[in-house]
Amino acid sequence: MITQAASNLLPKIHSPIDHPGITYTDGDVSTDEEIAATRPDFVDVSHHQNDIDWDAYKNSGRGAAIIKVTEGGDWVDDRFADHRKALSDRGMKCGFYHFARPNGTDMAADATVEANNFLKQVGTMSANEFPVLDFEVSNKLTPQQLGQWASKFMSIVAEKSGKTPWFYSYSAMVKKVDCTELTKYPLWLANYSSGSDKANPPSAAPWDKMTAWQYTDKASVDGITGKVDGNYMYGEFPGNAPAQPPAPPTQPPVPPAAS
Repeated sequence: MITQAASNLLPKIHSPIDHPGITYTDGDVSTDEEIAATRPDFVDVSHHQNDIDWDAYKNSGRGAAIIKVTEGGDWVDDRFADHRKALSDRGMKCGFYHFARPNGTDMAADATVEANNFLKQVGTMSANEFPVLDFEVSNKLTPQQLGQWASKFMSIVAEKSGKTPWFYSYSAMVKKVDCTELTKYPLWLANYSSGSDKANPPSAAPWDKMTAWQYTDKASVDGITGKVDGNYMYGEFPGNAPAQPPAPPTQPPVPPAAS
């Protein structure tokens, strides 16, 4: 993911190098050659990806991306509107993520400020759009405080938008959070130390399963210059449920032939 340290600091690209306190790679990781051989299902981007050829991206067979919208209580990504329009114009699915900065002593009030910042920017979301909470910073808060903060943010966004938000975090961070009220939301998990085989994702505990797995920050995809976060999707994006084939018509029983 892409982060900004604080309102008065320049944005930085999130990686284990940029933020040594956040560890995505605490074990063996895939080699560059192994990563290059993978095919991520979608990417997440922010203002750091300026000149994306979305036609090339879509023509590569990908139908969705997740884009950064806000961070903290007042910061807004200046590429959000452009990325949103580009995806909408192409009929693609689009997730909107908010990077959380939990702080202070009143978790509910702090989460409300950040949720309102996010909701103000996204406005009404279409059927192809959905919200995401990017939760990576603990600020020395307790598991209970972090869980309360995240739960409050998620409930506000769900209530006001009518959409079910995803919860994004990394494996080590999940262990720092009381997730009792969070496991009802879809999990998008970052873990770069469990290889790159889509069929063998890392543990999603305490969730029963994950909705998506961010397995690397070194993926290469059509239409984007440089390395980006690579993500595998399990299931369908919101608004993208496959149409069910109609049930075959019930045929009336054939009467027996006259003797």
